[in-house]
Formats: sequence, C-alpha cells, structure tokens
Amino acid sequence: MATPTSKLTYSVDQSNPLTVNFFDKSSDGPTSWSWDFGDGTAPDATKNPQHTYSASGFFTVTLIATNGEGAGTTATRNIGVSISGLCLPMSISDTVEYEIPASVTISDDYKDYLIKKWQLYVAPLANHTISNEDIYNEFVYTALENTLIIKCTILELLVHAATLYFMGLGTDGVNLISQVKKVVTGPAEVTYSGKEEIADAWKDVLKSGGLIYTVRAETCSLAARLRITLAWCTRLKHKTFAPVFYKNTT
Repeated sequence: MATPTSKLTYSVDQSNPLTVNFFDKSSDGPTSWSWDFGDGTAPDATKNPQHTYSASGFFTVTLIATNGEGAGTTATRNIGVSISGLCLPMSISDTVEYEIPASVTISDDYKDYLIKKWQLYVAPLANHTISNEDIYNEFVYTALENTLIIKCTILELLVHAATLYFMGLGTDGVNLISQVKKVVTGPAEVTYSGKEEIADAWKDVLKSGGLIYTVRAETCSLAARLRITLAWCTRLKHKTFAPVFYKNTT
C-alpha cells in the first residue's frame, strides 16, 4: 500500500454561513488526519471535521492524510466564508489576477481602481441595501454581484492593455486610433502588426469569439440575471454565455 493521496471537499453549513463542514476524500486507506483551517486555530485530527470561522474572510485549508506507510501528500483548498451567505473561494483581487492571461501585464493600482469603480457602480443597483461605509467591502455583495464586478474589471483591463499595445506599435501605415476604437467597440476584425508572437497572442484575445468578446458576453449574462444595465449590453449583437473562469497559465 502506498501513502495516501490527500483530497478534501467542503460545504457551508445551511444554518450558519461561517460554519464549514469538511470531508476527507483521500485514497489508500488513511487512518489519521491533520487539518489546518487557515485561520490560526489549532489543527484538527478528525476525519470529517466541522469548523466555525470567527469572521468573514478567505482562508487556505490544508489536509495531510496518513496511513501505516506514512504521511501522504498535502491537499490544499482556498475557501471563502461570508456572514451574508454564499461566497467566492478567492477575493475579487485574487480572482482577477487568476483569470487575466499571464501574457497581459496589469498594474495593481489600476486593477484596484477598477474594482472599486465597479463596486461603486453595482452597489446602488443591487436588490439589497449596501451602506456607503460598506461599498468597498466585498463581503456585503452576493457571489453573483462579485462575479459581475470581477468580469467587468477583467474586461476593462484587457481593453486597456490592448489599447497600450496598439499605441506602442508605431505607425507602419496603420491608423492606431481606428484600431483602438475597434477594440473598445468590437468585436471586429483588426489588422495586427508588431512582433509576430505578441501579435498572435493579441489576435486570439481580440478576434470575434475571442477572450474580450467572451468576457463581454459573460458580463451581459450576469447583468441580465441581476437586472443591472451595462451600456455595452444594449448594443450587443451576439449571444451571451455563462461565466467561465480562465486559468492564469504561465
């Protein structure tokens, strides 16, 4: 028998959103367990523990399962808990970082500005009351509202990065103002130049059906579910899609 391959799942307790039920799904017959709930509390040796967090937040939970052959692998899971109920597993900022393609360089200050901009936009349009003091507190928003904020932030970051890319191409007989205009109002086919590998990467992002096209469609699907109006959705001529999370690969 080999040492265990540790694996965990979890569910939020229906009666208390700060209470999480954890379940061991490790292979190879573990006989002992060590859980770290990521909040500074003592480890738990129960097979399927229940843990109550003291406040809303994002936590990294780890499990090491052990059998007679020794300690197994370490299983890690990011979770989010919120007093208001269902919560995304990562913060808005971390999720934006995770979903943006690795080839796109973004400024932390600009990313944070856009997140706050979209929180400010969504807050008065939510179907529940968000006080002025809580506008920038992501835990008072629903998971769906936070997903809309994430997608709108990603869309603006992609458009901003694309604009900077085209502005840096030089003329080469290309009307850069027209190119940027097409990126903002797209989707549209554009002419690409510059270093071939970079141009190919942007071609995949900007083409009809590409990443910008898809993220725009996702924002419109989310906004429609939340009964929130986005200016570009009234002009949208293509289908909308359910939200998809894109892995940030290197």
